[in-house]
Amino acid sequence: MSHGYKVGDRVISLSGPKMFAKATVCYMDEFQLYGWIGIAYDEPIGVHNCEGHCEEGHGYWVSESDLIPEPSKKASEREYIQF
Repeated sequence: MSHGYKVGDRVISLSGPKMFAKATVCYMDEFQLYGWIGIAYDEPIGVHNCEGHCEEGHGYWVSESDLIPEPSKKASEREYIQF
């Protein structure tokens, strides 16, 4: 299943140095020759900087099948604790 990720998309990694870690897509191969996507983890748990596309120590190369979109809700759809 192709999600059509693009730079800036929020994702959850299903592989790599820390499973289920939140990240942002920082690089997409324009021609999809090799199928690798550069992600930048929120925390410094990565291995490199995706060839200068993110902060050092936050980057990791993954395939599209190693990612899922991060679920997000509009503020009006979020559940809040009522006191």
